Amino acid sequence: GVRLQDEVDRGRAELRGSIDLPLATSPRMGRLAANLNLELADLSDFGTLTSLGAGLTWRPTNAVRLILSWAEEETAPSITQLGDPLVATPNQRIFDFARGESVTITRLDGGNPALTAAERRVWRTGLRFEPFDEHDLVLNADYSDSRVDSPIIGFPTPSEEIEAAFGERFERDANGELVRLDARPLNVAEAHERRIDWGLRYTRRLG
Repeated sequence: GVRLQDEVDRGRAELRGSIDLPLATSPRMGRLAANLNLELADLSDFGTLTSLGAGLTWRPTNAVRLILSWAEEETAPSITQLGDPLVATPNQRIFDFARGESVTITRLDGGNPALTAAERRVWRTGLRFEPFDEHDLVLNADYSDSRVDSPIIGFPTPSEEIEAAFGERFERDANGELVRLDARPLNVAEAHERRIDWGLRYTRRLG
């Protein structure tokens, strides 16, 4: 019975800089170069975000290129994740895993103004191999290790484990029956991913 209205907007000002530095060139060592980049973004509804990056590229021969890079960036919640109006939807059926029964609850959705920025750090190594000048044959291999502190996620499917982790989102009455669930987006502690990607490409013109 309560009517809510929200109005949100976001202005963005950015400052970017990048520099490429040739470090060495020799017949024996090949070519070695470095890259540095910086980005500052000021969001009117959130604050200042920083992104940093650095990389090394080594080409011992024309056929081989090795890349090592590092990046650290802050990512703000979206304008909807922060500012969507709070919506309470009654009479939602849900299975309560703690009690092993289906119950009718009020579900809360909308934005969460308490969200913080996610901080992502990525290390990447890449190899590109083109063994032939007369044939378009390319082998790519990449390894990346990324870690995100305080990533933002939509509220996961309720379970006993989720309630144990986010008990403040589950409201129960005096009898222990689930009556309300706060399903707005939230920050979790961290996410970690390691990946290996590789590919082989061969192109030949016919006719």
